[in-house]
Amino acid sequence: MGLMESDLSATGEAGLMLRPRLLVEAARISARLRLDHGARPLTRQSHAKAVEDERGFEALRRAHSPLYRPSRHVEALAILFAERGLAAAPGQTKASGSAAFLRVI
Repeated sequence: MGLMESDLSATGEAGLMLRPRLLVEAARISARLRLDHGARPLTRQSHAKAVEDERGFEALRRAHSPLYRPSRHVEALAILFAERGLAAAPGQTKASGSAAFLRVI
């Protein structure tokens, strides 16, 4: 399983954290869906809770805990990615609307 660095630190400031590639890619896709469906910006309290939740999920994952749920971890990362504008994969542009979609294909 490869690891991937993302430009999102656990403190909410610019930095890097290592997460499994599949987890990061799933979170990016989910973040794009959240943004496409009009997700609203987080309040400070909501952002702090999302960061705390992600830290907890990462700790459970690393401990190989039976309580770990990848879907919840993806959800927490997706919320943070959408908030920080990290939804698009590197080198990928977002195509919204039919005309943009048809130009891409």
